Amino acid sequence: MQTVYLQPSQINQGPLVLVNAAHPYQASQIPDLKKIQNEQMQTRAAMALQQILKQTDRIFCVSGYRSHATQQALYEDCIKERGIQTAANYVALPGCSEHETGLAMDLALKGSDIDLICPHFQDDPLCDWFSREAVRHGFIRRYQAKDQEVTGIAAEPWHFRYVGHPHAALMERYGWCLENYHRILAQHDLYDPLIYVEEGWVYEIFLVRLTRPTSLSLRAAAAYMLSGNNIDGVVITVRRRA
Repeated sequence: MQTVYLQPSQINQGPLVLVNAAHPYQASQIPDLKKIQNEQMQTRAAMALQQILKQTDRIFCVSGYRSHATQQALYEDCIKERGIQTAANYVALPGCSEHETGLAMDLALKGSDIDLICPHFQDDPLCDWFSREAVRHGFIRRYQAKDQEVTGIAAEPWHFRYVGHPHAALMERYGWCLENYHRILAQHDLYDPLIYVEEGWVYEIFLVRLTRPTSLSLRAAAAYMLSGNNIDGVVITVRRRA
């Protein structure tokens, strides 16, 4: 067996953090960033996105990581220029934006007029291709029309969020937005994990709620990944051979 040690500070770290109006981003440090085109993302997310973008020269990175101050300025400028309703639909409140995590990127098709609030990324076969490739590399199309009542954000076909593998594949398969995915994960613990099988691998996914430092035992040969949910605990993803 191997022992995994968990700290409450980990709740606000990792690719699965849920950031929205109900769950503001709590991390105090600037994430580890890597440049991609003229923008920045968390390093792991940037490397995954680069694997997709190297296959085409027609996709432009519009907006990646934003500091809290930059998000504040964008929100205020949007209200002044386009009104409170547009800001409410398309610009997250400062502190509640995924862009502050460094895990999100807004994209546009090159050759289109670049709108920083609503860049054009639809009605083209390349966009459909990118969406499929994105899932394979750990990204989800975060805000879809069918989920607006849950996410509180209007459809944004340009906004992609890194959550990692196998989570993107699971969410795509079952049509879960990130909010609903965390509701599902909240029902699974070490003794009753969510199971996902793919290409000879078994993934066991479960939530450990944290109010104090704790530890748990996993199989010695199992690889595992950790991510906070930015709510109440850490999601553990264990991978083993089927």
